[in-house]
Amino acid sequence: ALFYPVLMRLEMMMENLALVEMLDAAQSSSLVDVYATLMPGTKRENKQGKLKVIHANNETLLRSYTSKNPIICHYYDSPQEAVPLWALIEVITLGHFARFLEQLDDKTLNAIASRWGMRRSDGELVPHLIYAITSLRNCVAHNGVVFDTRFATAKVRKEVPALLATRIGFPPSTALDFKSITDYFVLVVYLACCLGFPKREVKALIKQFRELSESLREKVPMSVFDTIVHTGSRPKLLHLEQWIQSR
Repeated sequence: ALFYPVLMRLEMMMENLALVEMLDAAQSSSLVDVYATLMPGTKRENKQGKLKVIHANNETLLRSYTSKNPIICHYYDSPQEAVPLWALIEVITLGHFARFLEQLDDKTLNAIASRWGMRRSDGELVPHLIYAITSLRNCVAHNGVVFDTRFATAKVRKEVPALLATRIGFPPSTALDFKSITDYFVLVVYLACCLGFPKREVKALIKQFRELSESLREKVPMSVFDTIVHTGSRPKLLHLEQWIQSR
């Protein structure tokens, strides 16, 4: 209940804002133009990586057409129209979206970072921020258990906690390692702030997270609580609040 509405809203905003920048950079909504203009084939796995993403896109569009998705069917059944970028974004998963962004040129990634309220120089981390929340988002969407981070199926790239530590101002004693739900919560709050969530909403979110943590603390032995939430949760939340207040 805590994470679901925030993550769904983040997903929608990140995709829509990235879409705006991609359309502007390509000066076209055509997938062929986007691939040719924005994907240099020099990123992860070079040209092979680019072709893998294009192939995955085509497979997704085929599945969507086969399952009679009305948006995709409209374009494939209209000979004079090609499937636009925005239609693809409608049907791909969040993880697939991250792989798509990973193939974009630096200029476009920097523009997306800026549109998200981040520093342009952090553009390279745009896809990795999405990767970092994908497992949490999928778990929450399917009513899975999140408090012990069993949802984490992939290691978060080390530059992500380094970014959060630098931007928020965490001291070395409260380093993030994404082994506790608190660290994922910090990332969610960071993205919410960058994307312009009202300060009062973010503060209310932190208050709710703290109350849930304290409720758990009262219900289980301290050794169990420290294993789940970890001992650094309180100072992390304190630094997070101070950062928000200073924005």
